[in-house]
Amino acid sequence: MLTGGLLLLSIPSLAIFAAGLFYLEENWRGHYMWTVTKAELESKGESLDYATLIPPEVPDQQNLGALPLFRLEPDPADKGSLKPLALQSALENIASSDYRLPPGSRMVKGEMADLEAISENITKRYNALFKPQPNAPSPSTLAELEALCPALAEIRSAALTRPFCRFPQDYTSMPPYARPLGLSTKLITLAQAFDLHAILALHAKQPGLALDDMKTLFKIDEDLRREPVLVTGLVAAGIEALQVQAIWEGIALHAWNDTQLSELQESLKNVEFFSTYQLCIRGEAVGFFVPMMDQEERHLKITDIAGMSNGQDSASEDIRVTAFFTLVVWLAPRGWFSLSKSAGVTLFYKAADECADPATRRFYPQVSDSLAQQVRPVSLISPGDIFRRVIMGPILDSSSAFAQTQFQVDAARLACISERYRLIHGSYPDSIGTLAAFSTEDIPSDIVNGAPYHYILQPNGSFLIYSVGWDLKDDGGKRAFKPDDPKSPDRKHGDWPWPALVSDAQR
Repeated sequence: MLTGGLLLLSIPSLAIFAAGLFYLEENWRGHYMWTVTKAELESKGESLDYATLIPPEVPDQQNLGALPLFRLEPDPADKGSLKPLALQSALENIASSDYRLPPGSRMVKGEMADLEAISENITKRYNALFKPQPNAPSPSTLAELEALCPALAEIRSAALTRPFCRFPQDYTSMPPYARPLGLSTKLITLAQAFDLHAILALHAKQPGLALDDMKTLFKIDEDLRREPVLVTGLVAAGIEALQVQAIWEGIALHAWNDTQLSELQESLKNVEFFSTYQLCIRGEAVGFFVPMMDQEERHLKITDIAGMSNGQDSASEDIRVTAFFTLVVWLAPRGWFSLSKSAGVTLFYKAADECADPATRRFYPQVSDSLAQQVRPVSLISPGDIFRRVIMGPILDSSSAFAQTQFQVDAARLACISERYRLIHGSYPDSIGTLAAFSTEDIPSDIVNGAPYHYILQPNGSFLIYSVGWDLKDDGGKRAFKPDDPKSPDRKHGDWPWPALVSDAQR
């Protein structure tokens, strides 16, 4: 009886001892793997110091980003969160809960801007806010937009005298996913306003003003492309896509002269998203993923993790994943977070090294999709897979967005060269070979397969430029649209076109 009682008493003790041994071993294993991972990356010349990725400060008097408009200030209405309150106020007339600017371009359709619809929209907003006298002369749509957003003129004027741009960013607040991104998102609204203003200026036969708009956006975009933050990099890609629309509109109108086209061509030549993608991925690794693992460990909020999943999979899987993470957060050894760091950072740096190459000007879709596929399923066995699906999947999937934007930049360069050719010869070149022979600089190749871009002269005299796109299949320049949203282009399927101008007879 006594022996049996002692045995029963020893079972809980043995369980506690075994659990303690398990936690000790897993903590040691995690620490060891993270130490090995850091040593391997550092031996390749990689730095895991986030400070080395942050762009240097710029003297205020030379810095467009130092304008009071862009200052981050505590928002008393949102628990003191840092926000660009001055810029937010400056954009209220064109971006509020009850109003958004109309789209300026119909480039996707190969059609020029619908000036009538744009004018009606802006005039209605102008009249509602300024209530002009019934008999007062009606200003132009361009003047109405300038009145609605005077900040455009202020920023454009400052951009002419301030050679650099470095926006205020919060790199240190914890947790990393709570850092304010309000400035970056507001800059998209600002870029939309500049894009629309440039298009209106082109139609008003003021290409010099439109070019100043473009130069301002190039300067803003240049800073965003140097920020080691994925969201900021994607904002830069969005701004560049807007600029391309205005350039397309000006070429369709034959509004740009040779000098202006040369300036645009040179500016576009300096825009590259291969390095931007690599910088953003490295920044997410050491500025977001690592400190989040270090900071949160046992304090990670399940609601935050569930929110990061971005609805990638079915609701039932989200419930399963959330339940799994709830259990992991409470029971996991601290070493599992180190294992996650090791597995995650290794994959991040592999993506940065292998998905894009600035030297060859290539993105590699198959490599990128393969890496993204590795983090979609959640392993219930390997602790190194913790957090990989919900955090890393969307990040690794971003390479196609950077690649498509780089194509648009390349195509805009080719389009500028084509328009310069037309100004001399009276018509567009008949092939990419003719274009290359005319150009004084190297012609970029397709960023996804290294072959020449497709260039096709159309019967109506305009031209089509296209890349075979992310799926590497030649669809004759045809763009694909999402099955669930026929108006939204699908960047993972179909070709990526610089559309030819559709004539009235073709509509």
